[in-house]
Amino acid sequence: MRPSSKAREGRNQPGFNRRATRLDWMQQPSNPVVILARAQRAACVVLVILLLPLLVAREATAQEENPPLSDPLPEATRLKDEARVFFNQAGNTDLSPKARKGARKEAYARLVQARILLDAWLEAHGEESELERLDDIYVDIAGMMYWLRKDSVIGELPPYPPADPEEPSEPGPELPEPPEPPKPPEPPSPAEVFAKIRDYEQKFPGDVPGLHGRYKRFLVDFPDTAAKEYEAAAMRLAELDQRLKDVYRMSRDDDPDSLKNVDDADVLKLIRQLSGDLEKGSEPVRERAARFLGGLGSGEAAGPLMHALKKEEAGSPVFDAAADALARVGGRRA
Repeated sequence: MRPSSKAREGRNQPGFNRRATRLDWMQQPSNPVVILARAQRAACVVLVILLLPLLVAREATAQEENPPLSDPLPEATRLKDEARVFFNQAGNTDLSPKARKGARKEAYARLVQARILLDAWLEAHGEESELERLDDIYVDIAGMMYWLRKDSVIGELPPYPPADPEEPSEPGPELPEPPEPPKPPEPPSPAEVFAKIRDYEQKFPGDVPGLHGRYKRFLVDFPDTAAKEYEAAAMRLAELDQRLKDVYRMSRDDDPDSLKNVDDADVLKLIRQLSGDLEKGSEPVRERAARFLGGLGSGEAAGPLMHALKKEEAGSPVFDAAADALARVGGRRA
């Protein structure tokens, strides 16, 4: 459609602004472009209003599923103090076996919760300063767990950390005969095994029961008492054994050496090995055997040590070593 003559005359008037006229037309409320733009803005506002609660809920759910770690010391201390009450009840021989068993489970459950908190924190904050700060409470908790498991029957208390469940495997198709298996690798040397234990101790210095078991297993697997690794492991085992007994004394105000039937198979095997050396070895071997028997801290070592005192000459290196070891064994069992 051609513009009217009046419109053409208006355009030819002085001061006519073609661009301003076009803008005025675009800003008219009835303009389809204006209507569409306003509709789009309104739709965006509505969409944001609808999605905002969903986004907030999603963020809250993520925080609930992965809450930020906080300092575990206050909560771990509370759990440890609660567990100590049940720990003492579990050692009270005036209670019935059923009551003592229930107390063991209550104490152990709280100690496991505290241990999980500490392990999660140390995994995320493994700095040496944090290891030192939490060392005392970690040793107390791990030590009480150790003695509770010593007091319990097999299967009563679950191990910590729990073992990974084995996934059931589905039967597959029959396979051909396997080829000749390769030659097994050479077993690790005592130095290599000892180095791995030391690496573990660097990372988890507070796991006194775990370190105690590792050093004890090392002595059983590598019984060469003349090796430098054996002597170092025996000395460390004696120190760890003392720390575990300190936890027992502080928690129950009793002598752990008075307990009966708490020595596991590894300790009994070590006593047999060292007793044989004490009986038949050369003088240096007998002296080392006496010192290492004392380091085990077991009342079962009292018999061989007393026998050595009767047999050895008073004032000899073996006699003195056996006397010192017997004093270290101590307790009412000796």
